Amino acid sequence: MRYTTPDGFLVTKALTRGPFRSDQVRAAAGRITGSGSYRGPDFSEGEHWLHKCANGFGPEGTGNAESWLKAGHTQHLAFIVHQLRMNSGLLA
Repeated sequence: MRYTTPDGFLVTKALTRGPFRSDQVRAAAGRITGSGSYRGPDFSEGEHWLHKCANGFGPEGTGNAESWLKAGHTQHLAFIVHQLRMNSGLLA
């Protein structure tokens, strides 16, 4: 999983198969949501997904590569739009 921070990216890895995959994926999401860079579950749908995954909500399987990419892209784009709006003076 990849998470956009103000200064770069936070990248976490997890098993993609096997009996401990769900635990590994939830732990990877938890490392992101537990970081000081996490913007909270209400910032975007990507952050909301990470919050649900890290806290054991949602599907037991915790998604697949497609859902991890979707969450990563969604939070990244929301962050970039937020930064552009702040830099243009549209957000106080």
